[in-house]
Amino acid sequence: MSVSMDTTESNYPPETDSSGTVTSYMPLTSVWTASSGCESKFRLDGPSLMAWDPGYMLDIDTNARCCPPQMVTWWEQALLGVGGQYHTEMEIGPFTGPESWPTVASSIKNEYSTLWMCCPSGYFLSQGTVGQVTGRCMSSVYSGQTLTYGSTPLSDHTAWAMATTTLTTDSTVGAIDIVGWEIKYPVTATATATSTSTATASTTSSTLISVPSTAEDNTSTSGNTLSTGAKAGIGIGVGVGAVGIIALILALFLFNQRKRLAINSQQPVAAYAYYPPFARNAKPAELPGYRGMPGDAWASSPVEMGER
Repeated sequence: MSVSMDTTESNYPPETDSSGTVTSYMPLTSVWTASSGCESKFRLDGPSLMAWDPGYMLDIDTNARCCPPQMVTWWEQALLGVGGQYHTEMEIGPFTGPESWPTVASSIKNEYSTLWMCCPSGYFLSQGTVGQVTGRCMSSVYSGQTLTYGSTPLSDHTAWAMATTTLTTDSTVGAIDIVGWEIKYPVTATATATSTSTATASTTSSTLISVPSTAEDNTSTSGNTLSTGAKAGIGIGVGVGAVGIIALILALFLFNQRKRLAINSQQPVAAYAYYPPFARNAKPAELPGYRGMPGDAWASSPVEMGER
């Protein structure tokens, strides 16, 4: 059977909606492995400490390799401008989650497209909804724990410096999730029969061996009475003949059945391949002074910092 597949399935072509916004897709098909120490790199986003923030690699430590480049572009795309005609929105797809980032949520848009959400290792999904990509990645921190983070003074949001804080109560810290698309829908597959099976019924011949007769067998009580040996021979012949007829009928049935299957196998069948996804409804927009989760307002803040 030969199946027709899209040779560019690892690259989704861009799409344009009715408002003129172009959605472009960035493939993330290999497993991303972060450099060591990324789990302790925090950034003060608004009042909250956030780990695994793509902005950390842009503003604080350009040598850090904590997030795949596709995630950095997706998360920071609002810095390029949002909305308007000819605006390009970036999405990740096809999607493979980074190493040790378990899937915490998924949303099925239709029978072809699924949106996946992954959190870093050690983080759980908070305020999630079953069947939707919502909520935020959280992790517990405890009283007495010291955290190091990047921060800026209120007067200059570009002057990043490292600071430390020691927790006085148990709390939580957040992390940026990664979201990507996986799309599949049926294409036509052609099945070709390459061989023909033929069933042949063989006939069975049997030789009747004469049964020695006794004196009683040779003695007929009347001219129309068969001897015992003759009766036995007739019985054996009838039995063997019946078996041969049954075998012939069965062989013909199997031959016709295989013939029908060979004809049916030439009909198109359904197969699945990966194809371009549909645009996400929610944009992962963020502003330079405040970076929240895509589609999430972060109404409550973990590890709130009073002063910077």
